[in-house]
Amino acid sequence: MAAKGKKATKVIFLVDDEVSVLQLVRKILEEEGYSVDAATSGEDALSKLRDIKPDLMVLDMMMPGKSGLETCQRIRQVPEWADIKVMFLTVMRKTKEVEAQMKELGITDYIEKPFRVEDLLKRVRKALS
Repeated sequence: MAAKGKKATKVIFLVDDEVSVLQLVRKILEEEGYSVDAATSGEDALSKLRDIKPDLMVLDMMMPGKSGLETCQRIRQVPEWADIKVMFLTVMRKTKEVEAQMKELGITDYIEKPFRVEDLLKRVRKALS
């Protein structure tokens, strides 16, 4: 799935309860040469993190069950996961409360849906640099 000629493929872990969003973002990122894994819930993501070590996690904030914020809080509590870069991709608008939570959790970036492909790729590249 990684593009030919690329060294050290970066692993991106997508977490979103909307399968259509997962499929779209996965396709965009794989076409750029990234290796992509995915989960459809916070619980599924936490389970899969035992087996993968992503370079970046792209996480939806609003999911049934464990929200993106709750999932990120749990990730930050586990020493071997604490340094994973996390970016939110969500329909939620950024408020002062959300900004405070992002700062507290060390969130790398925040992208609102709907998003422009160019913007997503630019922000992913920046997060991985």
